[in-house]
Amino acid sequence: MTKIQLLAKVKEMGKQLPVDVVESCMKIIDSKAANYKDAENTYFLPKMILSGILQNLAEQYEPFTITREQRKLINKFKIIA
Repeated sequence: MTKIQLLAKVKEMGKQLPVDVVESCMKIIDSKAANYKDAENTYFLPKMILSGILQNLAEQYEPFTITREQRKLINKFKIIA
């Protein structure tokens, strides 16, 4: 795989992220799981919501089978990113 091929694949997979993030946020708001009306006007609640959404998305992109070494590599990617 070339760098261009890798970036193209990542770009392709990432196309849905902004849509999914907004849709997921609206689902959370509509479900009343996040009591935003009583929350302070800071980034605390938005970061909590975004964290949950991105963790869910990360699980959807994880390979089906993964070795211990591959898990370590994924963790290394998280540190670098």
